[in-house]
Amino acid sequence: MSSVWRPEIQLTRPESQLLDIIRLCLILQVVVGHAVALFLPTMQLLLIAPTQNVSDILLKLLFRFGPQSAYIFVFLSGLLVGGTLLFEFRQGRVPRATDFARSRLFRLLPTAIVALLLTAVFDGFGLLAMHKLDLYRNVLGHDAVAAFTVTNFLGTLLFLQPTFVDAFGSNGPLWTLGYIAQFYFCGFAILKLAQLNLQLAATVTVGSTLAFGYVRPEWSILFVVWVTGACLRNLSLSQLSKPSALFLAGFALVVFANVLPPLLSAVTSCAAGALFSLGARCSQQIIFKAGTFLRSVANESYTIYAVHFPALVFVAMLSEKNRSSLATLLGALITAAIATWISVFLSRQLSNFAPQTESSRGDKI
Repeated sequence: MSSVWRPEIQLTRPESQLLDIIRLCLILQVVVGHAVALFLPTMQLLLIAPTQNVSDILLKLLFRFGPQSAYIFVFLSGLLVGGTLLFEFRQGRVPRATDFARSRLFRLLPTAIVALLLTAVFDGFGLLAMHKLDLYRNVLGHDAVAAFTVTNFLGTLLFLQPTFVDAFGSNGPLWTLGYIAQFYFCGFAILKLAQLNLQLAATVTVGSTLAFGYVRPEWSILFVVWVTGACLRNLSLSQLSKPSALFLAGFALVVFANVLPPLLSAVTSCAAGALFSLGARCSQQIIFKAGTFLRSVANESYTIYAVHFPALVFVAMLSEKNRSSLATLLGALITAAIATWISVFLSRQLSNFAPQTESSRGDKI
């Protein structure tokens, strides 16, 4: 009889807390970074009168690391989910395909369904009721009108974005989550093949990654990032003793990655993610007593990532004439928070129809 695979991630309490803090910082970079990009003038305009725009310039400087945060999310997915798969493979007990698929789909599909429906509501109202076609045609360089199709809706629901379809509507950030879901199943298939023939699995992995990289380099680079996270989780590291130095080095790499081209930025961000995870692993003490808020935000990072952007874009369309203000930015963030709360509630209701499993830290990445 089929069951549901339950990831067993062995984390110390300090490591668990630090990973929660890292995910909180990453999601803040993504969400606030998107809001800053949508609602504040460009840096070039702000620097025309820098003394009058100090707060806006500071926000621009502090929340400019969204792309690097997305890459680190991919690395953490490999570290936590891929790392568990690789550990089980080394123990000779890779789960059955049906168990693994049920586990991942029951975790991801409820949130994906709600996120897509909310995107359809926000974008549909903006496009059909408010007739904001021109504004939706350029949402931070993304054509949300061209992407507002049934094909993209269904493709995104099946986590085929952005490899085979564009992300649906204005929800461009869903590209990251599409890749992560694809890496789940590619990683699982590779380990299943390795159970039969390790050399064949290695040959197929390297060959297909190189071949696919010729067509879509980003996919191959990020898959290597994901696999790197999985391998790092299975390394025995006992001589690291200075987590603060590792965190500082990781932050320096994030800053450096921010000025690099996308593919080089992804590789450098992977190195930063490795330093962050190593710093968390070698930490020996709790920083502070973690409350439910930190844990909830970390565990719902997937949901926050999936629903925030259409809400921000919708507010941007509503406030077209008063868009460049901190008050509007704050209102947009509150709207995104409300949309996230609704999504968490609805996705949990949908999850009630799925077999119940014990959740573990990092399971939703």
